[in-house]
Amino acid sequence: MQQLARVRVSAGVLEGVPGDLDCTEAGTLSARHFEVRGPGAGGLVVTGSLGAAPDDLRSGTFTSPSATPGSVLLTLNAGAAAALPGLVFEDLLLISTYNVRRTSGLHVDRVNATGSFSGSAFEEDPGGRIDWPTVTSSTVAGFQVKPGAEKVTLSWNS
Repeated sequence: MQQLARVRVSAGVLEGVPGDLDCTEAGTLSARHFEVRGPGAGGLVVTGSLGAAPDDLRSGTFTSPSATPGSVLLTLNAGAAAALPGLVFEDLLLISTYNVRRTSGLHVDRVNATGSFSGSAFEEDPGGRIDWPTVTSSTVAGFQVKPGAEKVTLSWNS
């Protein structure tokens, strides 16, 4: 097992042979736009703290879990409350038992989680510490572009 003091992943992949990647993070885990592929039976184990937004374990994918009975993709026992937006949980072979395990710590929201293995039906959460809310996106009701010789570039955040 690899014990890490600090891990930073950006647009990266933490990968092992399926079911053979053991990684425990006991320091500060800062990650976004990442993939954890092939974790061992305990999944990616986070017992330390999460980085500050936007590197707070958002927009990542957990996939190719271990086939060991009782296995999990992510064990999150860091104590602080958190909202983890945009995580994807995949188990295409239907071999794992849980997507997320949380047996201690404060409340965690998995906001807009997706994937074939997301949701409360696949969690191990005996204390009711995990919620799976879906936040709807805002929409633009309309806008008007006036014709002219200039080039117009439109961009916005919603």
